[in-house]
Amino acid sequence: MEILDSGTPAKDVSSLETSPDNSLRSLWQEAEDTPGITVVYGTATDAAQLKARNYDVLIFTARQEGPLPLPGMEHIRHLQAAELLTSRELPEDVRQIVVVGGGATGCEAACRLAGEPGRKVHVVEMLPNFMEGVRADKRNQLIRQLEQAGVDLVNCARVTGFADGVVYIERNVSAGIPDPYNTHQPMLPKNIPAPLAGESSDGIYIDQLTADLVVLATGNPGRQLFQEALSLKAAAEIYDIASETGTEAEEAAYRLACRI
Repeated sequence: MEILDSGTPAKDVSSLETSPDNSLRSLWQEAEDTPGITVVYGTATDAAQLKARNYDVLIFTARQEGPLPLPGMEHIRHLQAAELLTSRELPEDVRQIVVVGGGATGCEAACRLAGEPGRKVHVVEMLPNFMEGVRADKRNQLIRQLEQAGVDLVNCARVTGFADGVVYIERNVSAGIPDPYNTHQPMLPKNIPAPLAGESSDGIYIDQLTADLVVLATGNPGRQLFQEALSLKAAAEIYDIASETGTEAEEAAYRLACRI
């Protein structure tokens, strides 16, 4: 069993030993001392590596939002979508923008960005459908606005890294991938794995997008890893402690691990 704390960098693990929160420190120690439980801080791994370790159970927990834990993030300008949506002005030289995350927040940010003349916007989403869970009328309206504004919607794709002015992605271009602009096409049921979940590399295309700026609309950085783990069926049981925040999330994860 593995607990993944996506909000605590590995270098900060020692802070738990001196934490004034005796309850959390005690639970952390109990989990560490329990045979069969591995606690991993940070998300310096991927779903394929987790699956290769053959865990029976994976438990994800996170503390806070932050940059994606991907190589090269420090080499490209980036900001959170929440910052953009609170009326933050962008520099004049920003012309090519990649929004990472195709939920409602990411798509609303893309609409706003594409409204400025001379800007080209891409939105990258790992799932087949953009804005899953959003009310149909709002979703359809936003997608029409994005199409009219010339925004490129890239579904069934995931960001793998960054360089100066470049976003690297893997995208599935197999036949049958849903057209992201077709609002009349039925969504895949949630029990059908996402197209990136297959073991075969057929249809997976390595691509790169030019970017003066990356806008992060993925929520907590651990969410992407959790979604990928689900898609890959990386363990027989996968839990996400998403209803709690901060140390409460960690406590819930440790208690669940020890109980299982």
